[in-house]
Amino acid sequence: MTPEDVGHPDPNDFKPERLLNLDVNDDTVSHTFGFGRSICRDRQFADGSL
Repeated sequence: MTPEDVGHPDPNDFKPERLLNLDVNDDTVSHTFGFGRSICRDRQFADGSL
């Protein structure tokens, strides 16, 4: 994943609750899965399994 503390303090700590209130229409949420033509086709499946 991306260990940046922008928007999330303590990026190295495992805190899954920090992802509970994310806006699913926010473009910065899916940057881990790529963008444009090279976006991961299974990103919805991956998000749902977390």
